[in-house]
Amino acid sequence: MHRSTTKLISSSLLLSSSSSFFPASYSLVFRHTTTTTTTTTTTSGSVDPLVSPFLHTHNTKRRTFHTTTTTRHSSKHNNNNNNMSDDPSTATNNNMEQIVARKKALRQKIRARIKTLDQTTILQESNQVWERLFALPQYQAAKSVGLFLSMPTGEIHTDPALAHALQHDKKIYVPQVGKNFELADMELVQVILDDNAQNKAQEEIFHASWPRNKWKIPEPPASMPIVTAQPGDIDVLVVPGLAFDQNGDRLGQGKGYYDRFIERMCADDAKKPPFLVAVGLTAQLVVDENIPVAPYDRRMDMVLLPHELITVVPK
Repeated sequence: MHRSTTKLISSSLLLSSSSSFFPASYSLVFRHTTTTTTTTTTTSGSVDPLVSPFLHTHNTKRRTFHTTTTTRHSSKHNNNNNNMSDDPSTATNNNMEQIVARKKALRQKIRARIKTLDQTTILQESNQVWERLFALPQYQAAKSVGLFLSMPTGEIHTDPALAHALQHDKKIYVPQVGKNFELADMELVQVILDDNAQNKAQEEIFHASWPRNKWKIPEPPASMPIVTAQPGDIDVLVVPGLAFDQNGDRLGQGKGYYDRFIERMCADDAKKPPFLVAVGLTAQLVVDENIPVAPYDRRMDMVLLPHELITVVPK
């Protein structure tokens, strides 16, 4: 069953509560929402175990997906590579301190929501998101994918996506932060596995034996050749975040790692900017307010959630 509605929304009404944070050039033109109810049946063995053992189910599920297309004058905000941390002392205008305060309050709210999720729910919702990613034409056509390695708890589980990309011979780029976390600097490096690691990857995820960083996230080992992603190298960049809204805006953890990296990959002289796909859990969708944005925040091309697909189309 498909039910579609199109609503024309006045930009002044939409931005009345936060006009100081959103320049008029980013006013919403229209939002088109499609609700789709599908019935899917999967049985044990119907999904390749390399992708994820958690994709195996034994029952019939009825799922409702919501697709939102947001058309704007631009798919990004007025980006500036400076002041990408959330330190109010570096504010460049009178609104920055307010933006920082709102971001801080929203982070606390979303983190409290995520803490209530059990691991089973996180795994189930993760697999729903990856099923949708694998079906995207942009992903299917991609020869290279940037993927993050998830934290042990409280975040969408990325191992199924990593295994799927490896199985389908896509180049995989993963974050390398290093030891100096305060620099808030990050590169994405290509996963290069030797024959032994390739064989082990058939039995366990390739990063299982990698060293862990401050957040217990695997990092590329010193033994792996380092090939750093350059502009044009990544076709689809899967972006983590703490919160997302239906405008395609994203709230990160506050250090600016992805803000800086995306800015470099999407610079005006970049050969080919990556298609930006943010992914998250249902609890991370903000529906009662807009995420506050600063000049350096970049709007995603798409946001994938278990029951929500948000596409941003530049006018």
